Amino acid sequence: MGVTISVEQRRARLVERHFLDQRTNTIEDVAAALVGLHSSDPISVYLALWARLDVTPAEISHVLYGQRSLLRLHAMRRTLFVAPIDLAVTMSAACTQGYLAREHTKLATLIAGQGVCPPGDEAAFVERTCAATLAALRTRGSATTSELGVDVPDLTKKVSYAPGTKWGTSMSIAARIMFLLAAEGRIARGKPLGSWVASQYRWTPIETVLGGELPDRDPVAARADLARHWLASYGPGTSADLQWWSGWTKGHTTAALDAASAIPVEVESEDGSSSLAWVLPGDDTDPRQPRHETCVRLLPGLDPTIMGWKQRHWYVGDRGSELFDRNGNAGPTIWVDGRAVGAWVQAANGEILTHVLDEHDHDPATLQLVHKQAAALQAWLGDTRITHRFRSPLELDLARDA
Repeated sequence: MGVTISVEQRRARLVERHFLDQRTNTIEDVAAALVGLHSSDPISVYLALWARLDVTPAEISHVLYGQRSLLRLHAMRRTLFVAPIDLAVTMSAACTQGYLAREHTKLATLIAGQGVCPPGDEAAFVERTCAATLAALRTRGSATTSELGVDVPDLTKKVSYAPGTKWGTSMSIAARIMFLLAAEGRIARGKPLGSWVASQYRWTPIETVLGGELPDRDPVAARADLARHWLASYGPGTSADLQWWSGWTKGHTTAALDAASAIPVEVESEDGSSSLAWVLPGDDTDPRQPRHETCVRLLPGLDPTIMGWKQRHWYVGDRGSELFDRNGNAGPTIWVDGRAVGAWVQAANGEILTHVLDEHDHDPATLQLVHKQAAALQAWLGDTRITHRFRSPLELDLARDA
């Protein structure tokens, strides 16, 4: 195999390729290089861009909802991402189209026996409701889910989720229908209802955004292209990393790496052991030495960087249980030279509070840079108050002490 890439070299690649050391690119450049911005929590998109660009919330909103050069879509692991249009088309073909049929079946199974429709009519009911909802949205031009419920009463029918468990609840089927239509590429999220921190949106037909339907792509070719995108920014990465990140089967992952002409390398662990990983052709000759100038950034929860790999010890160490919630969602983190070393939170008065783990391992100058980043974020947010949707144990501890 020949080439071995050290932990320090991997961190140096992360810093440079994830734009943690510069603020000279466009919003579209960052979204493309990170292979999409996580959007399950709406504030993550804005804060991920703040960490990498000199940009205001208003400028981000203009690109998202005025300029329309980015698309919010369900892609890898059924997760919401924001990506440039061409990349979004690739994501949809490579990932979304692979789970659509299952999602239709899951909804039909969910409503069975709940009085939503006659027995045996569940699949047809789902299709009819999707079609009626799309027609109503096209008539209106844009609408909220509640407004569409007036036009399509079936959207308001309620079903029980997880009955008999402590998570059990009753909700309308509207959210599931809108998810299906969005995943199919028939509708898109428009402006939020409120400020940029809001999590509810108006819906628009996809042709309003793209000027036509979402283009079709061959899924095999799309998976190869998406693997290339991922390797360009996240390589070296293991097969397990790519499979987890993409949500593909093991077979699809192996085939995509092969089609991408991925090159095998060894990656070192901090304990001196090594494992097989992959890079793009030519990337195995890039030595990429650690930076001499300390790089500090505050990243939001679900930032693409911390969520980019399954095997995270090389940048998280043994502190993952403090930085991720029980479901594997990352909270807001502090990064020093390509490592996640702590957490941050906004207090009720707007102050950004930080906690650096193993603080004695960092020199005073580095800790001062952390405080400088916190002050910069506090100034950027101004009077806006934020709360991450997915909160890590360390962030919650900080919030309780605020």
